[in-house]
Amino acid sequence: EDGSPVTGSYDGWPSAARDLRVLDPCMGSGHFLVFALPILARMRMEEEGLSLKDALAAVLKENLYGLEIDARCAQIAAFHLALAAWRMAGGHFPLPELNLACSGLGIHASVDDWVRLAGEDGLAREEMRRLYSLFKDAPTLGSFIDPLRLKTTVYSAGAEHVLPLIEEALAQEQSEETRELAIAAQGVLAAFRILASRFTLVTTNVPYLGRGKQDETLAKYCAEFHSDAKADLATCFVDRCLRFARDGGTVALVTPQNWLFLTSYRKLRERLLKEVQWDFVARLGEHAFDSPAAAGAFAALLGLTRRAPAPEHTFAGWDVT
Repeated sequence: EDGSPVTGSYDGWPSAARDLRVLDPCMGSGHFLVFALPILARMRMEEEGLSLKDALAAVLKENLYGLEIDARCAQIAAFHLALAAWRMAGGHFPLPELNLACSGLGIHASVDDWVRLAGEDGLAREEMRRLYSLFKDAPTLGSFIDPLRLKTTVYSAGAEHVLPLIEEALAQEQSEETRELAIAAQGVLAAFRILASRFTLVTTNVPYLGRGKQDETLAKYCAEFHSDAKADLATCFVDRCLRFARDGGTVALVTPQNWLFLTSYRKLRERLLKEVQWDFVARLGEHAFDSPAAAGAFAALLGLTRRAPAPEHTFAGWDVT
């Protein structure tokens, strides 16, 4: 009526495109990030007067982030993103290092071998020990891993302190085993940096897995850290994505629709309605995914902003089933 967007104005977001940080924590083969790339590149061309190639490189370096539990999918996502940039630019050009990481990398070594990578530095050894405990269940927990849950402040500077020592261990080319471990450690640190960050927009198609099908480690983790959401991995990820968002940041998620009305999720709905601002809910129905494999998956699209809702706040709802 007043010309303002029906889903709100997102005034908690930064005003310049260069400061927007977008994360897909379950990126699969990178479709959401590939979709965001040209939009952000055009915005940065407009705002900063950049050439198309410079804008694409800037977006890849500063705006887009992705995590994926499956290492092969993470590689495919990197390939898709690079290909999208080259296709848009009309040819090959050098790309910056992409902010994509596998959050499911297991540490296939004893804690002693792992800690030894840090050399004799006491602080670094302690940091490596913490990383070990954080990532020991990474193949099961993936992007659920949340370094910011831990009360210690060492983490803020810790990863940066450890990285040069690991690179040194790599450069020394000791045994093949040490080399492999040092390369794995670089991968873990790349995931750690993203897992410990906050973002303007967190957008993903969450993974679906009912509690009855979760293995013991996963079920225990969900019960401990996402107790009112634990009935499905999908709702636990709604919770995790909100933790990825900075204050005033937003999550835009494809989720199953059942948690919006089933009684088993009542406490979760009550908590989220009280704690965060709902921007929109779109009921997509059974045919949201253009795939026969997704038959029976009734999905909803959801936008939530991480801040307390004002008493007069309203949100948009659509039924497009």
